[in-house]
Amino acid sequence: MADPVARYETDSWRPELEGFSRDVLPFYHRIAQILPMGARMVEVGTAMGRSAIYMAERLVRKGDRDARIYCVDTWGDFAPDWWDRFLRSLLKNATSEERRLIYPVRRESDCVSEMFASQSLSFVFLDGSHDHASVAADLRAWWGKVHGGGIFAGHDYDHEGVQRAVEEYLGLSVLGGEEEWKPGGGFELADTVWWRSHDDR
Repeated sequence: MADPVARYETDSWRPELEGFSRDVLPFYHRIAQILPMGARMVEVGTAMGRSAIYMAERLVRKGDRDARIYCVDTWGDFAPDWWDRFLRSLLKNATSEERRLIYPVRRESDCVSEMFASQSLSFVFLDGSHDHASVAADLRAWWGKVHGGGIFAGHDYDHEGVQRAVEEYLGLSVLGGEEEWKPGGGFELADTVWWRSHDDR
């Protein structure tokens, strides 16, 4: 999934926006191209919203004004003003067309997952709490919500808690560049983003 053009474009994209999305934007660049029109997607752990706004911009650019990006976050883990900062960023930095695609959901991830039917989502991206227990819970909560052929992914594979939970759940270790087969089918890496196309696991 490496794309030097996408990396150049995303590095220079709206640099004034707050966020932790350097590795995420090139991945979103690719995903936006392959998502079906009117896709429904969930981003767990939206923070300041830079990556969500980027995805919205990409989808609007390709003519998709019916997609929905559900941004799931408590907006309270790092600072008490994160929710306000997210809303200000959305109003200031996203166009009205982009904002129409973004649906913030301010609740715990596992509670929100229950709002979605099985196999109803084209793309789920996990970037919430990075401790092992939280990542494992998110993996269990959201995997079944992605339809066949959809993309299940997440950020910060270089964090120990993320790494361990992903390997336990999806089954293939790619540490050190060597693949070790385990039950579960595996996953792929794009920088610190792990991802897998959904099947019937």
